Amino acid sequence: MSDKALLRVENLDVTYKLTRGTYKAVENISFSVDPGEALGIVGESGSGKSTIGRAILGLAEPTAGRILFDGKDITRLNRKERQHLSSDVQVVFQDPRSSLNEAKKIRDILTEPLIANRQMSKKASLDRAEELLEHVGLGAQAMDKLPGSFSGGQRQRIAIARALMPSPRLIICDEPVSALDLSVQAQIMNLFRREQRETGVSYVFIAHDLAVVRVLCPRVLVMSAGRAVESGTTDEVYNSPKEDYTKRLLAAEPHPDPAIQRERRKAWNTLTQSGAIMAGA
Repeated sequence: MSDKALLRVENLDVTYKLTRGTYKAVENISFSVDPGEALGIVGESGSGKSTIGRAILGLAEPTAGRILFDGKDITRLNRKERQHLSSDVQVVFQDPRSSLNEAKKIRDILTEPLIANRQMSKKASLDRAEELLEHVGLGAQAMDKLPGSFSGGQRQRIAIARALMPSPRLIICDEPVSALDLSVQAQIMNLFRREQRETGVSYVFIAHDLAVVRVLCPRVLVMSAGRAVESGTTDEVYNSPKEDYTKRLLAAEPHPDPAIQRERRKAWNTLTQSGAIMAGA
């Protein structure tokens, strides 16, 4: 792992207590993210990728390993320490319809956390909110509207503006475009790329859509059943996957070129027939 890493995850385990027994959602995961870098974490539902994001955010308690941000151990912070960290680490969740308080105007959604935590004065936070709403293409006129006035794509732009309000150094993006149609996905991905280019923010980009991750992330970690099965540069993993699970993910991914799609389906069928994977598993 990099010596200059902004984020370091070392031998992370997360085990959930169930009514009967336990469930190990993440096992022995290690990776790093440098300043200004984007790391993609991909895998099917239940692979553990979102649990990693939740552990970084303090929403899931690690049972082993540690998480360091800028050299500081943040594995088990108390509430006050976690609030202080929120200026540096933010999140954009999957569902733009449930991530915004329907009863609050956009101005309050964007400014209240910073004012309450004394990170910014009311005037400064309002100025910042207007600036960011312009930046994400909604304009200052969005300030006095309720979330119900906006489409799904517009809501996600608001969620991104909210994440950017404290000028964070790292944003955890947990399936941030999977609920959006393709044209809006492209707009949001361009917005993420522009923010990274202009501010140097780092991303941990969690998704099941490999094509989306490839747009933003130069490195990728492939997850299956709580474990890392493959990692490397995005080009290496996508063009020359070593593990059968990665090959299955790629074979199942739609591609606009019919010839490439046929080759992917052929690879899928070969792996299935050989018993290396089970169709639909």
